[in-house]
Amino acid sequence: MNVEKQELCYYIVMNLMVSIVTFITACCFASMIKPFLSKKKCRWLPGLVYFVVMEILYYIPVHIENFFAYGLGILASFLVMVVIDRKNLCQKIFLCITFFSLRWLSLAMENVLEQVFYYESMKLPGYMKNWELQFKIFIVNNFFTIILTTIFLNVPVWLIRKAYVYKKEIVTVREMLILSMPSLSSMLAYQLLHYYAAIYQRDAGKSVYDIYGAYNWLCFFYYAFSFVTILVVVILFQNMKGRQIDKQQHILFKTNMLDMEKHIREVEKLYQDIRSLKHDMGNHLMTLEGLYQREEHEEAQKYAAQLRENLLNTGLKIKSGNPVTDVILIEKDKEAERKGILFTSEFHYPEKLQIDVFDISIILNNALANSIEAAEGCENSYISVLSYQRRNVCMIIVENSCKSQPVMDEESGLPVTDKEDQDGHGFGLINMRRVAQKYYGDIDISCDGNSFVLHVMLMGNVLQQEMGD
Repeated sequence: MNVEKQELCYYIVMNLMVSIVTFITACCFASMIKPFLSKKKCRWLPGLVYFVVMEILYYIPVHIENFFAYGLGILASFLVMVVIDRKNLCQKIFLCITFFSLRWLSLAMENVLEQVFYYESMKLPGYMKNWELQFKIFIVNNFFTIILTTIFLNVPVWLIRKAYVYKKEIVTVREMLILSMPSLSSMLAYQLLHYYAAIYQRDAGKSVYDIYGAYNWLCFFYYAFSFVTILVVVILFQNMKGRQIDKQQHILFKTNMLDMEKHIREVEKLYQDIRSLKHDMGNHLMTLEGLYQREEHEEAQKYAAQLRENLLNTGLKIKSGNPVTDVILIEKDKEAERKGILFTSEFHYPEKLQIDVFDISIILNNALANSIEAAEGCENSYISVLSYQRRNVCMIIVENSCKSQPVMDEESGLPVTDKEDQDGHGFGLINMRRVAQKYYGDIDISCDGNSFVLHVMLMGNVLQQEMGD
């Protein structure tokens, strides 16, 4: 076979191998970022853009350094990620930096093993004079490269995805820098090692790998250690995030307990007022009887009117069937009235179902607090809360006016909020969902831009006496 045909065969195999490796790399990148993007239909688009850009850069006649070319591919993918989902930009920067580093580390580890394979192949009898043997080994070497790329990229990507538990949590600039530091340092070390090897070959006329074989393996284990370092930092960061969330949940639980204590004190005060009124009722009746006996009808009417007003003030404006939920609804009604919000309640405590009043109070407190915040400042602002029971299912519906339609997270079905870092704020809906799921239910949210509607479904156990009826 002449030289031109030999070069054509090498060219075809090389280009095919590069395209396959680029495709595998793009798939690994898409797999890594997919859980972090909210729009499910567009999750593979950044990986597709990466593949197209790298293929174009490979075939254009202008020579571009590999490091810069891969950087352009990652940058194009990052811009697509931002267009798809603009929130949590620091997290996206971290993901791109990390994958960029993983690609270079995997490439470096492949080169080490490929060089070992190449040097061992040269020891075969007749290797230097047998073109067919050289070409077969070249094909095997390229196949070996494809396998190594799949392993060295897929394994770290899978481990990082698994270790990164809190994917929806907001990453700050400081956290992004901490997370990206191992990747940045490993890329810098790779460039330094590569630069040192190039200088040595230029000055000595031989490759450092030819003279010092151990240098090859030292580099390989350093790259593998860099993989481990990146993974360990991600795990430590996720543990820190977990402790932060636990702390915020503890603060929210403590707040709910304080609210419950407040409600109990209000109920006790209400009952004390009722007992005092009952205790004095006999004296009031004697006074009225005396006034009528003396035919002081006008004074008797004034006294009766005053007594009626006291009775009205002592009684409950809202009666839901449970003193705790009564107090919650009355307090939220007063708060809404102070802020100019129309508040209506048709809520009835599901006394026939075995649902803890503490869990109901968590739902009402969080739902109404969010409603008041959203409705405040709206034109014709209103809040409506109602409930109904069908067999063992209790439905709680809270509707309120809102200024704009919130952005919904497609995966969780909850509004996207940026309050997760503020002493437990932003966890109200999450806690309501946990309470609902405790009773084998869930929450559902709908919004048309002017009104926000929250549905909470709870499944309780009907009391035995009710079942007997």
